[in-house]
Amino acid sequence: MKAIFPESNGLGRESGGTGVFLPRRAGNVFDSKKKKSGCSTVLLPYRVVQALNLTIQNMNSQPSVL
Repeated sequence: MKAIFPESNGLGRESGGTGVFLPRRAGNVFDSKKKKSGCSTVLLPYRVVQALNLTIQNMNSQPSVL
Protein backbone atom coordinates (compact mmCIF):
# COMPACT_ATOMS: atom_id res chain seq x y z
CA MET A 1 0.00 0.00 0.00
CA LYS A 2 1.28 3.46 -0.82
CA ALA A 3 0.57 6.65 1.11
CA ILE A 4 -0.03 9.80 -0.91
CA PHE A 5 0.49 13.26 0.58
CA PRO A 6 -0.83 15.74 -2.01
CA GLU A 7 -0.24 18.86 0.13
CA SER A 8 3.51 18.42 0.50
CA ASN A 9 4.81 21.78 -0.69
CA GLY A 10 8.09 21.84 1.19
CA LEU A 11 6.73 23.97 4.04
CA GLY A 12 5.51 21.07 6.16
CA ARG A 13 7.08 19.52 9.22
CA GLU A 14 10.35 17.80 8.65
CA SER A 15 11.58 14.89 10.71
CA GLY A 16 14.50 15.54 13.02
CA GLY A 17 15.53 11.92 12.57
CA THR A 18 15.87 11.27 16.31
CA GLY A 19 12.83 9.00 16.62
CA VAL A 20 11.71 11.11 19.60
CA PHE A 21 8.52 13.19 19.57
CA LEU A 22 9.41 16.88 19.58
CA PRO A 23 6.36 19.15 20.10
CA ARG A 24 6.00 22.31 18.06
CA ARG A 25 6.71 25.63 19.70
CA ALA A 26 3.76 27.80 20.71
CA GLY A 27 2.94 30.59 18.29
CA ASN A 28 4.32 28.85 15.22
CA VAL A 29 3.49 30.89 12.09
CA PHE A 30 2.55 27.82 10.06
CA ASP A 31 0.01 26.60 12.65
CA SER A 32 -2.24 29.64 12.18
CA LYS A 33 -2.20 29.37 8.37
CA LYS A 34 -3.31 25.75 8.21
CA LYS A 35 -6.81 25.08 6.98
CA LYS A 36 -8.86 23.46 9.73
CA SER A 37 -11.16 20.84 8.28
CA GLY A 38 -13.64 18.52 9.94
CA CYS A 39 -13.19 15.82 7.31
CA SER A 40 -10.16 14.21 5.75
CA THR A 41 -9.82 13.38 2.08
CA VAL A 42 -9.78 9.65 1.40
CA LEU A 43 -8.72 7.93 -1.80
CA LEU A 44 -10.86 4.88 -2.59
CA PRO A 45 -10.34 2.22 -5.23
CA TYR A 46 -12.80 2.30 -8.14
CA ARG A 47 -14.36 -1.06 -7.20
CA VAL A 48 -15.16 0.18 -3.69
CA VAL A 49 -16.87 3.30 -5.07
CA GLN A 50 -18.78 1.16 -7.57
CA ALA A 51 -19.97 -1.21 -4.81
CA LEU A 52 -21.08 1.71 -2.64
CA ASN A 53 -22.99 3.27 -5.54
CA LEU A 54 -24.74 -0.04 -6.27
CA THR A 55 -25.77 -0.37 -2.62
CA ILE A 56 -27.20 3.16 -2.57
CA GLN A 57 -29.07 2.56 -5.83
CA ASN A 58 -30.58 -0.63 -4.40
CA MET A 59 -31.68 1.20 -1.26
CA ASN A 60 -33.32 3.97 -3.31
CA SER A 61 -35.22 1.54 -5.54
CA GLN A 62 -36.77 -0.42 -2.65
CA PRO A 63 -39.96 1.01 -1.14
CA SER A 64 -39.58 2.01 2.48
CA VAL A 65 -42.01 0.61 5.01
CA LEU A 66 -42.61 2.72 8.10
